[in-house]
Amino acid sequence: MTTKQQILDDFIKAYKEKNEIKKRTLESIKSEILVFEKQKEGNEACPEKLAEILKSMAKKRREAIEAFEAAGRTELAQREKEELAIIKSYLPEQLSAAQVREAVERIVSENGFGKADFGKAMGAVMAELNGQAEGTLVAGVLKELLAA
Repeated sequence: MTTKQQILDDFIKAYKEKNEIKKRTLESIKSEILVFEKQKEGNEACPEKLAEILKSMAKKRREAIEAFEAAGRTELAQREKEELAIIKSYLPEQLSAAQVREAVERIVSENGFGKADFGKAMGAVMAELNGQAEGTLVAGVLKELLAA
């Protein structure tokens, strides 16, 4: 079953169970997918694009959580955390920090990247990891390795 089909099935299930937070979050995901597909003239979102859409939504939720916590709005931050957990459940499994470090070290040594090649190295690593690691984590590890 594709991720998109899983989202649709879970939406129907949440609707029947009257799980408002899950229903609203999945409705939001469905809407984002629909917008993407309409912009691409009816082409269905491939798994990579779907992961991109979900990552973008997760990033927005993380930013909202930070903003709400800074403003002392814990109830809104909690709701965003619940939505983030639902969104993350549809994302590909993320690599651990140790696995990311291992992959970055291997890619840097294979390609001989230096301090001036941060952008090229970042592109190569992100292409290889294919959405299995946060960009901020990769960038941190890469800066540390290239600075040494």
